[in-house]
Amino acid sequence: MKVVLMQPNADEIYQNRQSAYCSPIRPPETGLAVLATWLHAYSKMQPEVAVLNPYAEFEENVRRAADADWFGMTDLYTNHNNCLHIADAVKQKNPQVKIILGGPNAAMLGDLVLRNRPVIDYVVGSSRCWDGEDALTGLINETPEAKIPNLWYKKAGKAIFTYPAWTDLKSMPLWDFADFLDLDVRLAEHINNQAGDPWQVSPLALFNLRGCIKAIKEGPCTYCTSADCGGKGRLLLPDQFWQQVTHLNQLYGAKVFYVADDIFTVSLATMERLARAKPSKDDVKLRAYGFLPDLIKLENKKLKRMATALKKIGVFNLFYGSEHYAPAIVRLANKQPVSIQETVRIMNYLYIESGVKTTIAILLGLAGESEQTLITNLNAVKKLLSETGATFERLYISIATPLRGSRLFEQLVNSSEVTKDYYQQTGKNLQTDDYPDYRLLIKLMLKYFCAVDSQTIIKYMDLMIDEAAQYIPRHRIGGFMLDL
Repeated sequence: MKVVLMQPNADEIYQNRQSAYCSPIRPPETGLAVLATWLHAYSKMQPEVAVLNPYAEFEENVRRAADADWFGMTDLYTNHNNCLHIADAVKQKNPQVKIILGGPNAAMLGDLVLRNRPVIDYVVGSSRCWDGEDALTGLINETPEAKIPNLWYKKAGKAIFTYPAWTDLKSMPLWDFADFLDLDVRLAEHINNQAGDPWQVSPLALFNLRGCIKAIKEGPCTYCTSADCGGKGRLLLPDQFWQQVTHLNQLYGAKVFYVADDIFTVSLATMERLARAKPSKDDVKLRAYGFLPDLIKLENKKLKRMATALKKIGVFNLFYGSEHYAPAIVRLANKQPVSIQETVRIMNYLYIESGVKTTIAILLGLAGESEQTLITNLNAVKKLLSETGATFERLYISIATPLRGSRLFEQLVNSSEVTKDYYQQTGKNLQTDDYPDYRLLIKLMLKYFCAVDSQTIIKYMDLMIDEAAQYIPRHRIGGFMLDL
């Protein structure tokens, strides 16, 4: 039994994204490493597993995939077309190989993909759960389809979803990149540049939690596609987290990591448990996501304890999804507004107490955006830069993209004006299009739900970039900036 996995590179239209790293090359994919390791631990078939190098020649990857019994791809909205292109080529070479799509984009498209794309045999995940470990293992183990969790499959010409189930993280084995092809080449840049500027190359990714605690408590932000995760987040045990860090350090010399949790600083108790469990000789550095509303609410003694825990854990940068500083826009996006001054206070306090620097994210083009709210954000960026100094390490500016699965997308698809306009410009039905033209959807979002056009958005984005470039190296300024 041979299983081949891959995360294709971004489609051509999404390749101009600026990641706020010098190098655009990504490290080996943690999600695929987890799947491969899970198969080795829990599949009774004990399959041969290979994870392809997305930077290898197209024909070489197609040949390897076509030689497998099962071929799985991670489908993001930025690489969906490449996934389909590769699937077509693989099926032409070997119609017998079973092709599976998983990942956050595929999870929102299960029925559409199976109806629209005959070359795809299965889709893993749904809006409730993206977890793919048990679904992939069930398929490899030849479990009856209806008994496999999180699986879309075909029956009598229809797309059928089984049921949601969430991976038990306490059963997560230590994972690594043993099944990756060209591993030395793929790791080299990311391991050899750890000693200097941490934003030269993207680090290896880790996770401690699955599920967005904010989304579970308050519902997702309107622009987000976070799964509901069964109403609870799932944490690794503190010892599990550090054992995983040690495992990657011993195998590859990895010392700098990106913790990909939606929110890393979920609670003071969680951070203190992690800090207590950390091996005393471990000198790793972590960048992670923080949640400003919760940090702002901490009383001084608890904030100091949080700073102490973050320093012990080794956090060097927290990414704050501030997103917007116009309160009315933030509330429309189902978020808690935070003030500029409170942002400055938290940034400076954590830097002074624990050396934690900051990435600030700004999201433009949300419902209700006007030139005045753009000016509010420009002034916020200026104030944050001028009042935090070296604390402000990185700026991430993006244009709100109404991704399928988000409330913004639902808002557009429920608008007769939008769907009519979309059909006139693309010839496609937005309701059934599994590869939406997101550049067009952004423009339609601005046209029907905002008081600014794309050129005005770009004007203020450029002003923010120019302002930040006076304080921050240019390679630390990035975001999702589509060519509109």
